[in-house]
Amino acid sequence: VYGGAGDTGFMAISGRLENHEKFRAYFVKTDAGLKLDWKATTAWSAIPVVELVAKAPKQPTLIRCWLGKQPDYDMFEGRGSLYSWYQLLDPKKESFVWASVPAGSKRDEQLKKLLNYGMIVMQRKDEVRAILRIVKPTLGFRDTEFEILEIVTEDWVMP
Repeated sequence: VYGGAGDTGFMAISGRLENHEKFRAYFVKTDAGLKLDWKATTAWSAIPVVELVAKAPKQPTLIRCWLGKQPDYDMFEGRGSLYSWYQLLDPKKESFVWASVPAGSKRDEQLKKLLNYGMIVMQRKDEVRAILRIVKPTLGFRDTEFEILEIVTEDWVMP
């Protein structure tokens, strides 16, 4: 797979380890040639998804995750209708938390575009790899709920 994140071109190679676990290794183009991007390959995050509830970051925090959205994640009445909800899954898709953005905001539209959500012509993606900047809201949210402040890029290579 070939792709780009901003000005950074990359190549990803997928396969299986001896224990049959899937892997995806990322190589980025540098002036010195192709280099392994270990942060993208290991899906490194400042705080992994599985630790978000326990650590509840009060400062903006960079995470690599699988991002997903389904029609039944949103409420259409009351206070809940003010937010558009997304599921953030860890790299192995074993653990998840919820994250929101203001409904109809620029961030909401960007996230929906990544997933082809609400598009008639293109098939909706269940999840995509993404790098997001999130924070734990201070009041009125459950322990498992966070706010998406920024969509850094699709996939796990930094721009």
